[in-house]
Amino acid sequence: MERHNSVIIEVMNHAGLWDEFHRLNQSKRWVQSALTPVELKRWKNLRMEIEKILCREVVFPSKDCRDSIRFPTALEVFYRVEGELRQRSITTLGEGGCFIACPDPLDRGADLILDIALPRTAERLTLRGKVVWTSNRSSNPGMGIQFIHLIPEQKAPLFQFIDSQISAGLGIGKGS
Repeated sequence: MERHNSVIIEVMNHAGLWDEFHRLNQSKRWVQSALTPVELKRWKNLRMEIEKILCREVVFPSKDCRDSIRFPTALEVFYRVEGELRQRSITTLGEGGCFIACPDPLDRGADLILDIALPRTAERLTLRGKVVWTSNRSSNPGMGIQFIHLIPEQKAPLFQFIDSQISAGLGIGKGS
């Protein structure tokens, strides 16, 4: 019984954490400069707590430069390189970009069009991106992609998917 009660408390804590973060994040997403400096600091602390739960890693505040939340995933993505269609896997997704695991990352600065299949739906996201960093480490090769020039019609389904996945990862909602 003790374990059951701790799980209930954990889910309740995660729900409160998510509710507060989501409220602040909605303002941050859709209204430029909507958060006060105090709210922005709270948003960052909440984001880091959620990522610590989802990613099971600690990011030191002094090294953290993210301006959007991210989570681990396994999404199929297609993109073209010199006329060749490549199929890879997105292993981390966030509002501002993703990490594509691949043995042959493109050069920094390369532009690409991503076609992302959302699981359990017929929906696909077509997003523009730019390679902003690469990893050639044998344990995690790939490339960090920053989404560029997203329009509201692209942001809405992306944000909805991200929210559903994060709340499911916290144990408080259903994933897509």
